[in-house]
Amino acid sequence: MTDDDHRQLANVLHAVRGCVLLSGYDTPLYQELYAGWQRIEKTNTTNGNSSAVESLWISPRADALHHPMFSGGAK
Repeated sequence: MTDDDHRQLANVLHAVRGCVLLSGYDTPLYQELYAGWQRIEKTNTTNGNSSAVESLWISPRADALHHPMFSGGAK
């Protein structure tokens, strides 16, 4: 996806009246687009050699539910 594609997606997700969870990687663009959203990180190791930190971006409406699934490890 291009940066413009990500911006278009963010516009749609910000307009959702329900709860939104978005999985991806922490980038300056996502920090900009999803400022105010909770972010939970998880480090995944592949083949025991390299690792990647994945992020789960949680919309304010979903964050307001205070679901136990979203507790701990938040950034």
